[in-house]
Amino acid sequence: MGSKNPYTVEHVAPGIILERSADKELIIVNVASGGQTGLAIWEKCVRALLTNWPPDIPCLLLHDLHKINAKTLKVNLRGHLENLNRFQPDMGRRAAVILPPEIDEKQFLLPETILERAHAYPIQQGFFESRRAALDWILSDNP
Repeated sequence: MGSKNPYTVEHVAPGIILERSADKELIIVNVASGGQTGLAIWEKCVRALLTNWPPDIPCLLLHDLHKINAKTLKVNLRGHLENLNRFQPDMGRRAAVILPPEIDEKQFLLPETILERAHAYPIQQGFFESRRAALDWILSDNP
């Protein structure tokens, strides 16, 4: 008897690893390291995922960015998230972002929050300090 692997792992670019659930509803995008270049590669990978996402499968994305330098994220992440939120704006999705522990998510999101902008589109977005909290939220029935 063989056992089923509940997910697959794919190295898609330097420093970018995707974990796909067996039902293909959840994709975890792990960004291993990098500054501005790592974020640009991450955005490009996510755009490719969204472009090829089957319309009949719910879109659940978990972006694990906790290994990226906090200073780099503070300066560059907003722009990348806004670009992704505007990309395929009619596509509903739920996206969780894991930030490094040095970033206070509330301080990071103020004054004009990314969450408020995301609500202009059918996107539910949350920011977390741990993978467990992000997974609990993204897989819950209530955002």
